[in-house]
Amino acid sequence: MGEYHYDSVMGRYISIYYGSFMRTCGYLPLPALRERIAHTLKHEFRHHLESQGGQRDLEIIDDTQIQEYKNQSVSWVIPAEGRAAGPEM
Repeated sequence: MGEYHYDSVMGRYISIYYGSFMRTCGYLPLPALRERIAHTLKHEFRHHLESQGGQRDLEIIDDTQIQEYKNQSVSWVIPAEGRAAGPEM
């Protein structure tokens, strides 16, 4: 819900995605929502600090977590007779 950027034109900056936060955490009380945003900002700031120090530890952890998420087993239905494919319920 946030992203650390390093761009040759814009420089280094952090994007926080308001819409993503509201979709996934909008139901939370304001203090809890602020805590989630602060957690994300700290996470992205760590990316900044590591990039300044030439480290990639958090980037590797993030990549591993994303790959594990993508590899979660999902059973898909094969489309037949014009039906759309999707997760089997």
